[in-house]
Amino acid sequence: MQHITPFLEPPGSGISSLWARTTALKYDCAVVVGYPEKVDVRAQWPASPEYYNSALIVNGDGDTIANYRKSFLYYTDETWALEGKEGFFRGEIPRVGSTALGICMDLKYVFLGVRIDIETRSSNNCVAHTDSRPSGTTSSLGFMRWSRKLMS
Repeated sequence: MQHITPFLEPPGSGISSLWARTTALKYDCAVVVGYPEKVDVRAQWPASPEYYNSALIVNGDGDTIANYRKSFLYYTDETWALEGKEGFFRGEIPRVGSTALGICMDLKYVFLGVRIDIETRSSNNCVAHTDSRPSGTTSSLGFMRWSRKLMS
């Protein structure tokens, strides 16, 4: 936990959010940026802190479209992050189209040759498809950082 703490950001207002909004406005495009999210739970006191491996999506005007929280945690995420409870992001991104978004191990079923049905994803329920994209989407976005050890 101590290694990630200096990089935790509030949703929609941290340094990654600032970069995404600035870049979206400069290039008039949608931007997706991953970041370690720290949720302010003071209103729910006494509650434990909440941290997520998240992605912010902003449109060409710099407005937030979504804040997605990773659904399937990798073992290194489990040392600090909670699993997102809303399932995968699925929505419209202007000039991109109907889009599905996942982070790294959210896409682990792709490695096994199947796709997740984004409409039914929950912590306890998962249905697989063999399509190349989730049903009804024009784009599937996934971003990750691969270890060089895994690639050799």
